[in-house]
Amino acid sequence: MISAEEKGLHSFIRLDNFYDTTATYEAFRANMVKNRYSDVVCTDSTRVKLKLGEKEYGDYIHANFVNSPLLTTKFICTQGPLQSTIHDFWRMIFQERIENVLMLCKPCEDGRPKCSVYWPETVGKCDVLPTVQVKNTGEEADEFATTTSLMVELNPAYAVSDNELTPEQRKPLFLRLFRWTTWPDRGVPDHNSCRIPLQLLDRVRTAPCVVHCSAGIGRTGSILALEMALQKVVAGNKIDFEQTSAMYLKSSKNSDHNDMHNYLVNS
Repeated sequence: MISAEEKGLHSFIRLDNFYDTTATYEAFRANMVKNRYSDVVCTDSTRVKLKLGEKEYGDYIHANFVNSPLLTTKFICTQGPLQSTIHDFWRMIFQERIENVLMLCKPCEDGRPKCSVYWPETVGKCDVLPTVQVKNTGEEADEFATTTSLMVELNPAYAVSDNELTPEQRKPLFLRLFRWTTWPDRGVPDHNSCRIPLQLLDRVRTAPCVVHCSAGIGRTGSILALEMALQKVVAGNKIDFEQTSAMYLKSSKNSDHNDMHNYLVNS
C-alpha cells in the first residue's frame, strides 16, 4: 500500500506537467540584481508592474498576481525583499492597495539571509523612502502570529503624476503584517501548528494580500494552494489538489519546489 509520503511525492512529480511551457521571463532576466535567487524566475504575463516611481526606479519587482477563479480576493506572491528592493516592495504595496501581508520566513534561517527586515520594527518609528513612507502604528502577538499594524502614505517630497496613481490610490493606506516564522524552509510545520495556516488565511483573505517566504514559491505556494482548496470546499466542490496546485503553477512557474510542501497540502 502506498504511503501518504509517497502519494504526496508522486503528486509533486506529476505537477511538473502543468508548467506553462510558453511562459517568458524577459523582465526577470533584465533585472537580475533585483532577484534574490537566480534560478527562481518571475513570469512576464502575471508579474506586477510598478507605475509609482517607474520613471526613476523602473517597473520591475519579483512578484506575480495569482490568477484563479477560486480566490475571493487579490493575492500576490513575491520573494522576501532584498535590502535593495525594500523601496520596490512598498511601492507595490501602496500602488496595489494591499491591506494584509503574510510573511512565512525568518530574516535569517540556518545562518543564511532569507529576507531583509523591510518594516520599521519599533512602534512609532517611520521609515522614509523615496516615494512613500511607512510607519509602525502598533504590534501584538498571539499563538498564531506576530501582527504589526502599519500606515503607508506618499512621501510629501515626491511629486506624483497622474500617470502613476489614481486619486484613490494616493490616500494613506493602513495594513497589517502577519509574521508566522516557525515553518522551516525545507520541511513542514509540526503537527501542533496545523491550524495556524487556517487561522491566518481567515485573517488575510478579507482584503488584498501579499504572501511571501524567501523565494516566494515553496511555503508561499503551499499556503495559496491551501486557500484555493478551502474555497472549493466553501463552494461545495470536491477538492482535486493536483488541479488546484496546477492553477497556482500557471501564475508562478516555481511553486511547489519542495515535495514536502506538496505533501503538507495533500495530507
